[in-house]
Amino acid sequence: MLMFPSFLQMTLDLKGEAIEQQLPFVQQGEGGFSAFISSMLTALMAVAALSVLVFLLWGAFDWINSGGEKGKVDSARNKITGAVMGIVVLATVLVIFNFIQQILGIQVLQFTSHPSSSAPPAAAPLTPGRL
Repeated sequence: MLMFPSFLQMTLDLKGEAIEQQLPFVQQGEGGFSAFISSMLTALMAVAALSVLVFLLWGAFDWINSGGEKGKVDSARNKITGAVMGIVVLATVLVIFNFIQQILGIQVLQFTSHPSSSAPPAAAPLTPGRL
């Protein structure tokens, strides 16, 4: 094991220095640049999923309206195949991000909102005979 003299050993607190210098996108506690990147990745994944759905529906619509013409059917089949490949890629990315979150203990993607401090009021239970 390599030992360094005490005057060569130091600890770097990059976040603390950034907060002290009031750099943009750096905040104490939750939020800051990491929250910005997380929200951007989440939005990008949502847009990608929506794009895959639209592409799949577009291919299905083209297939239905092809009238049996070989060129149109092949074009529609290629759109559907591309959409299915997009679904596979999105699922793979989600698995990788989930793996990163579990191993490193970080939050990369958030598809649920943070629970609020005020819970909605509970609904009154329905009883037989009361409408």
